[in-house]
Amino acid sequence: MIIWTTFLICGANIWYSLSRDVYQIVAARFVVGLAAGNSASATSFLSYATSQKERASIMTSTVAILPSIVVVLLSHTFYI
Repeated sequence: MIIWTTFLICGANIWYSLSRDVYQIVAARFVVGLAAGNSASATSFLSYATSQKERASIMTSTVAILPSIVVVLLSHTFYI
């Protein structure tokens, strides 16, 4: 779930940056807000479901590494 949320956040932010009118900006920001709320819930579940020993590596991979990979993949998709 957090993978799809990360894709949604990054894709909606790219949509936001490429928007040409106010309606697209509002729609993109709405999608980013929904995805950010979902991401917060998923992140809190990951911290609850993992032990203290594995929490650092899990949170590092989901919060730092995964979004970087998604941005690279999406930037090649949109030819930025």
